[in-house]
Amino acid sequence: MKYFWMVKLVNKQTFLFVFFVLLIRCGYSQNPLEEPISIKVQDEKLSNVLKNIALQSNISFSYNPANIEDKTIAFQSNKQPLRIVLNQILPQNISYKVKGKYLILEKKTIREIKKPKYFTLAGYVVDSRSGRRIEGVSIYEKTTFVSSVSNQFGYYEMRLPTQPTYFTIYIQKDGYQKEEMTISTQKLGLVNIALTLNLEEKPLKNNISNIDFLPIPDTLNIQPIPDSLNKPSYSLRHRLFRTKSTIFVKTSQFFTSTIQEIHLRNLDTTLSKEFQVSFLPTISTNRFLGGNTVTKYSFNVLIGYNEGVKRFELGGIMNLNAQDVGYVQIGGVGNVVGGGVYGVQIGGIFNRVGKDVNGIQIGGLFNIVSNDLKGFQTASIYSWTRKNAFGGQVSGLLNRTRNLDGVQVTAGLNIIANNINGAQVSGFGNIVSQNMKGVQVSSTFNWVNKNITGVQVSGFLNYAKKIKEGIQFSGFLNITKKAEKAVQLGIVNIATDSTKDFIPIGLLSFVKNGYKRLEISIDEQSNYTTSFKSGVSGFYNVLMMGTNALSKSENIIGGYGIGTSISATKRLNVDFQTVGSQIINLNKEVFFQNLQIRLSANAEYHFFKHWSVFGGTSLNIWLSQDKNNFLEFYPKLPTTLLKENAQNDVYKANWIGFQGGIRFGW
Repeated sequence: MKYFWMVKLVNKQTFLFVFFVLLIRCGYSQNPLEEPISIKVQDEKLSNVLKNIALQSNISFSYNPANIEDKTIAFQSNKQPLRIVLNQILPQNISYKVKGKYLILEKKTIREIKKPKYFTLAGYVVDSRSGRRIEGVSIYEKTTFVSSVSNQFGYYEMRLPTQPTYFTIYIQKDGYQKEEMTISTQKLGLVNIALTLNLEEKPLKNNISNIDFLPIPDTLNIQPIPDSLNKPSYSLRHRLFRTKSTIFVKTSQFFTSTIQEIHLRNLDTTLSKEFQVSFLPTISTNRFLGGNTVTKYSFNVLIGYNEGVKRFELGGIMNLNAQDVGYVQIGGVGNVVGGGVYGVQIGGIFNRVGKDVNGIQIGGLFNIVSNDLKGFQTASIYSWTRKNAFGGQVSGLLNRTRNLDGVQVTAGLNIIANNINGAQVSGFGNIVSQNMKGVQVSSTFNWVNKNITGVQVSGFLNYAKKIKEGIQFSGFLNITKKAEKAVQLGIVNIATDSTKDFIPIGLLSFVKNGYKRLEISIDEQSNYTTSFKSGVSGFYNVLMMGTNALSKSENIIGGYGIGTSISATKRLNVDFQTVGSQIINLNKEVFFQNLQIRLSANAEYHFFKHWSVFGGTSLNIWLSQDKNNFLEFYPKLPTTLLKENAQNDVYKANWIGFQGGIRFGW
């Protein structure tokens, strides 16, 4: 029993689903006025003709015989829509409307007959070659902004004022030649339109004056031409994204009607207007042609929708523009512009521009420009110009562009996809994928994938593939593959290749083709030291550690210095260096200043490829806050060398010394 009820429930739901699908399908496809009628009568009463039509169309006519003259008519139709048949056989003072399966015929009022303020322009749009009715054709009038789109039966309808006497109607469809025609408001009836595919050689515009009707084929059931010939000369998607910005199209689809989207695809003509006011894109003084209209002034209560704006636009929520916007644009939430912006653009949350920005762009959270920026761009989160930026980008987290000629400032990250000529300042890091000319400053790192001419300053890391002319200054590490006229200043400096104009300054400098020495030496005071020298021969860094063998107390000597080496012959070098060292007495709890500065000149002789011996003389300067340290560290020196500077409470000694040792280089 349990499974029986489950099956019964499923069958019931399936039945209801199929029923509603069929109901919707039938309601969509069956329009009584589009029923094909085939009839041929000669000297037949109108009432009998209506009965004949009712039998064919499965529809019932409802009317008062007293209101309709039962005249004798002669008429022939071969599968023409019922709408066309009725317009030709009914008297002009009779109107009709559909209600369910009934077609109600009524006598027009005196007001409708005498002085109507509006009239309905209606008809069918067909292919001039095949006679096939065309869906999705745009029909519009430029002065009133009244427009229509042909439905699935090719039928269109639009309500126009009766004044002036003549109107020019424009007809456009993607893949077809444009048409325009002048209609008279004095003569009512169906106005049928024939369009020609662009594949056929015809003028782009066909001006027709004072013609109310275009001929329609005797039958609308002609076999269609092959699909290969029926297709437009280029795809709909290609044309849509070629003529309108992709960003605009994708965004506008959420807010616009199907009619507006069809107009956007079909029309390549721009309309103009002094100003427009809108509540939503579908409720506007531009009617359904907003996406094809350029206005000078645009005021939007919620969301506006225009082809473009020339001077000023204000939107409560959002402004949507297919093409260019000029002077000032303000959106409560944001602005979406398919073209360019020339002036000032302000978005409460965002700004999105499909082409260039020439001016100032301010976004509450972010800005995106698809082409170039010439001016200034700022947002609290990020600013992104996809091509070139000439000016400034300022954001809270991220700035990004392809090429920059100007300044980027952010608390987070700056990114340049190609080249920069200017400055990058960031709270975290700067990245340039190609070349940099200018300055990079960051708290963490700077990175240039190719060449720099300028300065890199960071708290931790600087990297450039090649330093043509410039300086790297970091709190820890500088790296380059090729250094020309360059200076590196950091704790660790690394260069794969360099020229004679390169100077690395730091505790450790690793240069592949540079100067590297590991040295063991002794001096006149029996100081045994081990030193590591790195850099280039023109300028190298010295790290030194050692101890004094004759000292009365345990001690450590540690120091740093700089030097230069000059090649005299193939095996003989002369070097000059200055080293400052601190001597620490390990037996004392109190740390005293014991600074020794040693200026030395040495001759170095290479007796093997990597091995050499050296020796030379030195000038020594010793400074201390405790005179007893002098006696402990330098028992060989006479105490008469020690001089006291009472003013600074510092003891000083000077002497001439020597040093010598062995080196290993690679």
